[in-house]
Amino acid sequence: MNQSIETDQILIRFKENPDKNTLSNYEVVDSSLNKDEKVVAVKVSSKDINEHVQELNKKGNIINAEPDYIVKRSYLPNDPHISKQWHHNILGSSVAWEKTMGMKEVIVAVIDDGIELNHSDLKDQIVFPYDVITQSRSEINQGKHGTHVAGIIAASINNQFGGSGVAPKTKIMPINVFNGEYAYTSDIIKGIHYALENGAKIINLSLGMPSYSKELEEAIQNAYQKGLVIIAAAGNESNSQFYYPAAYKEVISVSATNEQDQFASFSNFGSHIDVSAPGYNILSTLPNNQLGYMSGTSMASPMVAGAAALIWALEPHLTNLDVAKRIITAVDDLGTPGKDLYYGYGRINLEKALTLRLLRQPIVDSVSDQDIVVKGKLLDNIEEGNILVQTEIGKVYSGIANGGVFQVRLPKQSSNSKLSIIVRDHIGNVSEPTIITVLDKTPPPLSKVNEVNDKLAYVTGKSEVGATISIETANGIYYGAVKEDGTYKVKIPLQKAGTRLIVSAKDGAGNSSKLIEVIVADRTAPSKPKLTKISNKDTLIMGKAEPGSMVVIKRGKVIVGKSFSNKSGKFEIKIKKQIAGTKLSITVKDLSNNESSPLIITVIDKIPPTKPKVYSVKSTSLVVKGKTEPFAKISILLGGEKIGIGKANSKGDFTVKIKKQIKGSSLKVIASDSRNNKSYSTIQVKE
Repeated sequence: MNQSIETDQILIRFKENPDKNTLSNYEVVDSSLNKDEKVVAVKVSSKDINEHVQELNKKGNIINAEPDYIVKRSYLPNDPHISKQWHHNILGSSVAWEKTMGMKEVIVAVIDDGIELNHSDLKDQIVFPYDVITQSRSEINQGKHGTHVAGIIAASINNQFGGSGVAPKTKIMPINVFNGEYAYTSDIIKGIHYALENGAKIINLSLGMPSYSKELEEAIQNAYQKGLVIIAAAGNESNSQFYYPAAYKEVISVSATNEQDQFASFSNFGSHIDVSAPGYNILSTLPNNQLGYMSGTSMASPMVAGAAALIWALEPHLTNLDVAKRIITAVDDLGTPGKDLYYGYGRINLEKALTLRLLRQPIVDSVSDQDIVVKGKLLDNIEEGNILVQTEIGKVYSGIANGGVFQVRLPKQSSNSKLSIIVRDHIGNVSEPTIITVLDKTPPPLSKVNEVNDKLAYVTGKSEVGATISIETANGIYYGAVKEDGTYKVKIPLQKAGTRLIVSAKDGAGNSSKLIEVIVADRTAPSKPKLTKISNKDTLIMGKAEPGSMVVIKRGKVIVGKSFSNKSGKFEIKIKKQIAGTKLSITVKDLSNNESSPLIITVIDKIPPTKPKVYSVKSTSLVVKGKTEPFAKISILLGGEKIGIGKANSKGDFTVKIKKQIKGSSLKVIASDSRNNKSYSTIQVKE
């Protein structure tokens, strides 16, 4: 029996005898369904049948209420040999024929070795025959192979002759491309062009070769792009070698199964197989108005062509891609679960193919990389709609649509990754996927902003690749891009130390990072200090330096003294007296630890030489002798007149020539050092 169709009656089982109050709103059509008369059938005149059933099942005196389903017989043709066509049972043809047997607007081009045009099971199905070899549109080679293939697709039904094709109301466009046993690729290409130009929607190619042809592929691609469905036999060499045209990606490649629904031993196999179909010991039409059995993937391919014709007849709005997807979806998955090398996606099933339909794509709200829920709504009124969300890495998350809307929870996804969302109902109908791109709502990280100082005319750091970096300064905003390695370098004018900069990043999606405040670091060394000369008499050093800096005085590596300058830059440093000629290094170190170049000062001599000690001078003396600072210059004065000069030796001893002086004269002996510091003694000339 076929599946149930809509009904206008309900079956009700009561706990006790039927309740008249409960039945007051219904027309009882049968109350003698069982011996105790507790089951009755009632007719429904309004509202949805399921609403009535739900209301009745809520009543306490009712055990069960359910639709009084309507069923009918599966289609049983009157063709005498149809019982010998075992493939119809396998494919579920009789159930499929309850929905459609095909229609004349769907034309299947059989590119083969020709057809017997007057065969009782084919003559009413033929349109636009053509013989590529003779270029005849009225006469065509009566090929055994092509006639058998054509009958599998569209042999007439209910004509009390032979058997029946898979799509018996479909039209066949026979195109002969064979000259004897062989056909040139060029003639097959001509046949494809003819089929395209004359309105074929489906092309069956129960032929092939192991050699790849670029020209044949382009002809196939052209037909596919023009909207045709193309089906081809996988070959009968029992190997995995590619067989063309079946191996072209635009073609549905068909392997063969036997009466036990198992893979036929002669059939080719491999990764290029899309589906399988009955191909062993198939009864179909033969020339001279005969019937006969043939085996091969050549017989399996037209089974799929017939399936395509039925699908298109039932749903004319479908595209060739839709039809192909329906064929590979509506299968019985034989062998290894999923697509395998022998059955492809599975053996075709006509009942499923005509029960399944392509649901409309779900409408999906935008999803960002911050979301953990995919939301949307359905355009079809679907019972038990199951929503499947597949991520770019292949993980699948599911949810149920409620009232036409859905929410599916999933982990946060990476921005710019793809999500594929489909809806599937309880009988296996499935939609095309809605593909969405995950939006970027995550602000780009400013993972690093390197130091900016008063000597750098740029800002560097790290952020999200492709983001735009903005640097806000006191004198304008400057921009730069993050390179492929995640680094950036944005040129800016030199900034004063202590200046505040605002750094931010914006990605291509318009997300802005948090603002980062950067203070320009001081990397400029302070100027040398200004100070007075240092003498060997000084113990307090005064001068000026950068305000708030530390001033350090060193003798070699030894710190002689240090102190900080005040707000105005003045400083005072106490030191011990230094030896004249000593070199002192004075540096300034600011608050940023920048240090000036050293100011080198030599301690000057401001201490007068030792007061000269003068030995006795007589009126008869011609020299003045004494002792003072080594190497001091000695001057002898009488009154204001210089009467002698000399120099102390390394021990400080000196002898200065003079003329004889009068007794009682007062001589002034002056010692001068190299810095012209002076000391003196006076002495009286004795007798």
